[in-house]
Amino acid sequence: MKEYSFSYTDQRLLILILIACVLIIFGEMTLINHLLFDIIDTDNLVIYLFILIAPILVLMKSTKWINKHATAILTQEKLELVYKGKTQTFEFKDIKKVQVDHFNGVLLRISTQSNKKIKFAANHLTTSTTELRKFSKDLKETLEHFNLSRIEAKVELPKNILEKKLGLYLLIGASIIMVIGVIYIRSIGKNLTGPLIVSFGILASLWTGYLIQKK
Repeated sequence: MKEYSFSYTDQRLLILILIACVLIIFGEMTLINHLLFDIIDTDNLVIYLFILIAPILVLMKSTKWINKHATAILTQEKLELVYKGKTQTFEFKDIKKVQVDHFNGVLLRISTQSNKKIKFAANHLTTSTTELRKFSKDLKETLEHFNLSRIEAKVELPKNILEKKLGLYLLIGASIIMVIGVIYIRSIGKNLTGPLIVSFGILASLWTGYLIQKK
């Protein structure tokens, strides 16, 4: 028997806070462009820095509400979860599917035979992902051993794209295309565009997820 304690992110609350941050930026830009246009210089660096910093401060202050805590007890036959003030026990034979994804954090999804769905997500930006990653890894390994002992229906353990060889080939191909694209853009004297920079960030997150899960 193993016991785990991990933090996870309340995804719904996180989305609401991100929407609030976007609205804050929109509101500040509207205020500057329409109400304060004749009072202040809209090129003032301090004002624009405030526009960028305010949503970040909101996000940082909200982490105590976004981050939740859960514990899990894992045996060779069942899983016990304690979260949101309640305890739930699942026999492995009642679990239909378990899937783990790595992208800017960890996403663990559990589906039961009765179509009950449980999801835990830990994002690098808001909480530590180490504990949830370890629990997810041990859960899959335990279920793999459980499947070996069963002839009847087994727990589905689908691999995500980064766990397959195709995932590595796609990452390498995308990286080569990115490098060629940057070399070409610079060779014709143009600067990198916003969408390209965002693409670099997404690709870096995918590589990070791939390397972490290979440990």
